[in-house]
Amino acid sequence: MERPRIVGIVNITTDSFSDGGQFVGPDEAIAHGKELVAGGADIIELSGASSNPHSEPVAADVQIARIAPVFEEIRRSDLRISIDTTKGEVQLWAISKGVQYLNDIKGFPDESMYESLAKSDAKLVVMHAITDTVRADRAPHTTEEVLASIYSF
Repeated sequence: MERPRIVGIVNITTDSFSDGGQFVGPDEAIAHGKELVAGGADIIELSGASSNPHSEPVAADVQIARIAPVFEEIRRSDLRISIDTTKGEVQLWAISKGVQYLNDIKGFPDESMYESLAKSDAKLVVMHAITDTVRADRAPHTTEEVLASIYSF
């Protein structure tokens, strides 16, 4: 890699931290993705659910329905695409579509997915989270708790 890559985020959700509700429709999400590319993004990351502590759970089929039309339009370019999801069903769908990156904020904890992930060409963005919940929380943690969680992860 000659230089760092810039990832542009397209949250196709109603309740994301930074832009919830702005890009829920496919046309708005596609336009936002194109705007991010024009601004220099090398990779577009699509998400159909939020990890906001106040967000509602989003079923896998709903996430796919939100992501699919945007994915199909963005993949027509030479851009790399990342899918941000904690749901195995969405990850399998993305792999079947040839996605270049998968981002799981829970660090891919579902061992039943490992064989499919290993067989795919997708690069994995493995993140650590101190909580066991699907969404973020605002519970305070000591330095010792954070370090112990990272170590066990």
